[in-house]
Amino acid sequence: MIVKDRQAKGSDVGGSKLTEENIDEIINNTLSGYFTSYKAIAEHYNVSENNIRYIVNQETWTHITKDRDMVKVKSLYE
Repeated sequence: MIVKDRQAKGSDVGGSKLTEENIDEIINNTLSGYFTSYKAIAEHYNVSENNIRYIVNQETWTHITKDRDMVKVKSLYE
């Protein structure tokens, strides 16, 4: 299933609180300086800080983050 890319991703996952558009917003707003902490993002989207950390570290939502400069995004939180 995984090899053939047939698993649910992103907002297709049943319990997902975020959408693909939310992930783009998080990245863009981080790069523009609007968000300055995992906590601020987590509170804004009503998710845990760990969810945001997983996105930034490209452990989740990789189908969205793979084409983005996540090294730069990650450096803004260190």
